[in-house]
Amino acid sequence: GPSSIIAWSPCIEGNRIFVVRQTGFIPNGVPDESKVYALNLATGQTLWSFSCPYASGDWTTNVYGVHDGRVYVGRGGNGSSVSAPVFCLDAASGAILWSSAEEVATGSYDGVVFTDDGDPIFATHLYIRRLNHLTGETLWNTVRSCSVSGDCGPALSGGSIYVDEVGPGGQK
Repeated sequence: GPSSIIAWSPCIEGNRIFVVRQTGFIPNGVPDESKVYALNLATGQTLWSFSCPYASGDWTTNVYGVHDGRVYVGRGGNGSSVSAPVFCLDAASGAILWSSAEEVATGSYDGVVFTDDGDPIFATHLYIRRLNHLTGETLWNTVRSCSVSGDCGPALSGGSIYVDEVGPGGQK
């Protein structure tokens, strides 16, 4: 696949791998400085690419995750200091299925988890937010307190979300 000046974590579903290829830094070359690529997992052939829309102040593109043929990308992050819309793409074609009205500040180091029905759950050091996988609508949002911005991703098991929180005596 295309080269990248930063090795961003890939996401894999079926026979496709989804990755950001960083060729420059903001503000140079936006929105093409950090395109999302879908590659054939066996051959490395580029299937499609996507230039995530850019608004002044946005961060580099993240692939938040992939689930049930939907790829979630956006420009939030930078230690949770930048909020931007989430774009849901069709994994086969790269077409935009929706963009969220409410922005997220989740970055590439936070990670996103998915409910059994496919809803993505985003976390930052200040909140946890669940979006509807069909529409991008915020289903719920709850405040939280993680001590380190940019490393506050959730885990999901048995219908429960697990996150670390600041508490008496340290992290809980």
